[in-house]
Amino acid sequence: MKIKMLLVAGVAIYFSAFKAQASDKFFVRAPLGNGADDASAMTDLVGNELRKLGHETTNNPSDADFEIQPRALKMGAAFVLTLEKIQGRQVVKSDQLKAQKLDEMDTLVARLTRAVVNGTNAEENQKHKEISDEEITRTNRRLPARSVSYFEFGGGLASNWRPESVLPSFVMGRAWDLDKAILQIEAASSLSSVGSFWVAGLGGRYLFSGQDVSPFLGANFGYGVVFDSLLKASSGFALTGQAGIHLFRLSQTSMTLTLRYSTLLGTDRAAGAPGNFFLTLGLIY
Repeated sequence: MKIKMLLVAGVAIYFSAFKAQASDKFFVRAPLGNGADDASAMTDLVGNELRKLGHETTNNPSDADFEIQPRALKMGAAFVLTLEKIQGRQVVKSDQLKAQKLDEMDTLVARLTRAVVNGTNAEENQKHKEISDEEITRTNRRLPARSVSYFEFGGGLASNWRPESVLPSFVMGRAWDLDKAILQIEAASSLSSVGSFWVAGLGGRYLFSGQDVSPFLGANFGYGVVFDSLLKASSGFALTGQAGIHLFRLSQTSMTLTLRYSTLLGTDRAAGAPGNFFLTLGLIY
């Protein structure tokens, strides 16, 4: 019986608190700042979001439990949007977000309103389709490390081994995206009926941009083997240099166009160290 009474009392307290929270009344002030004229819609946007959250709005500040002060700082084409939750003369909560363009104002104002009303962080208080261009840019610069596989196909050109002609070539590997750098372990080969070139190694790439399209440079160090029908097979440590462009990098599936050159080190061939060029188109998944 006591447990049942406690449960009933708990439920009553919960709904009373919820009702009290939902009955808060807000007065939304006109925006301030050098971007206030461009961001005049902030007043209506904040009011709409408050009503969605179950709160009331009023045109009389003396009737309000809290006031909301929007601010808009214009920086070129971008805006820094700020909301302050005020009780009496004290700012009890404030938060801000940056919009790269005015079109983002409605979604960011919605997030700011939820944050200042509920006492949360606007950076973490995002819903689907509420991520701004500014956040995308910053996210691009700090992509979480993720493990991916890749497969590449293209042509190869033999150097100092037969046949000295274009050969079908393959590359496969595993990579770890660390934002500006990508660590990789891979194997590559060029094949023909009279010879083949194989190399495998560990290395990495440096990407020059955090955007969706980025050029890169890289190098691998490993071990290689060349089979030549006219000469004996050679093997040894191998060094690979690579350059290319990474496409659709911010998507789950992306592509690369890569030029590699691999050479075997320390071989005793009179013609020089055997090597191989690879030009491949790759799929990362």
